[in-house]
Amino acid sequence: VGIGVNPGTLISSRADRKAAEYEEQIAVQNLNTQKLAIRAEVLSRYHIYSHTLKTLQAVSENYETVNSTFILVREKFNNGESDFEEFNTAQSARTEALKGKLSLEMEYAIAKARLEELIGISVETVLY
Repeated sequence: VGIGVNPGTLISSRADRKAAEYEEQIAVQNLNTQKLAIRAEVLSRYHIYSHTLKTLQAVSENYETVNSTFILVREKFNNGESDFEEFNTAQSARTEALKGKLSLEMEYAIAKARLEELIGISVETVLY
């Protein structure tokens, strides 16, 4: 009984194993690169979301102030204590503040949706 071993088989299997190990290392590095890219994108979208939310809160407070001023000026105008120019100025300021608030509400909704698209769940679930 004899066993025949081809030396070429041993050498080629060792080279195949080393090539497979190298390909595995490259795959792991590619995966890590993708993870870092996703992390960077999530953080970027989160910061946009957070900034938009804080800005919306500030603009909403401003709108409430401007709206209160408008209500007071309107009452004064209806009582004859204010002229049309003051009423018109207050109404224009209220309209501009409302446009800014509505615009930021839209930006906030988009930022939130873009963040949730990446994380796969609602922002409220993650943050609260």
